[in-house]
Amino acid sequence: MLQPKWGFLPTTPQVDSCFADAIRSSHCRLCMHRHLRTTRASGNIEANDEHDTAYCPLDLYSLEPDRVKQALSALWTGWVDSEGQSNNLRIFLSGERLSPTSVRSLPGLLLMPANPLQTDIALLAAHFSSAPLAALQSILVPALRKSLLLPRLSSLQSSLHPASLSSLLADPFSLHQPDLEEWLAWIAASAPREDRTPRDKVLAALLSATFKDCSIFLRVVRGESGWEVEMKAIDLDPKPVKSLGKWDALDEKVVDAFGRALEEWEGARKCVV
Repeated sequence: MLQPKWGFLPTTPQVDSCFADAIRSSHCRLCMHRHLRTTRASGNIEANDEHDTAYCPLDLYSLEPDRVKQALSALWTGWVDSEGQSNNLRIFLSGERLSPTSVRSLPGLLLMPANPLQTDIALLAAHFSSAPLAALQSILVPALRKSLLLPRLSSLQSSLHPASLSSLLADPFSLHQPDLEEWLAWIAASAPREDRTPRDKVLAALLSATFKDCSIFLRVVRGESGWEVEMKAIDLDPKPVKSLGKWDALDEKVVDAFGRALEEWEGARKCVV
């Protein structure tokens, strides 16, 4: 299971200041937010070397073979370093969540039972046991590149992304929680960005946040020609209106902390679409 996060960089019409344009259009939200979390944990405001090797969602969304491979490698490293507690990558076998230790112990778990489904599971475990990261990449890179799910998520995130969260909060009459009837009517109407009312913009921002935070469930099964991957987006419950203020405050902190670090960090890697 992957949680890919933001798959785009805001372009000029979506940001509301020169500072935001310079920072947000060059560095993705996850990379900046990761720096803020690291800063809070270490007390060091300077950017760190992890930024150059850590997972960047834009590598995954690029669908370029080497970059998707790099994204999976970074996700795997984060998963191992967190002892399997990372939310960006979770691995299950026969319904059981695995840890890095249990993956290394897979050879001792292979009993090759007679049940066909269990046999497939054992074969998959065997495939992963000797070189698990390479096995993960060999199966998922082709599947992710072939699927339309990542491009669709990126498009929805970007097209619904608000130009300014602060401007949404300025209209209190638009800040009530939508019910299912309103959601269905709004989606059916689908007003273009330039024609959106203040209420339209609130609903668009909530859906954009939902797509930015959803997960992708990937089920690996044995097909006639080898391993096949069934893929779908999950965790798609719309975000609540009450979170808008929290997101706005967090956004300012994320960009400010990263901007201050960049002043002392020459040659920092930029995120590439």
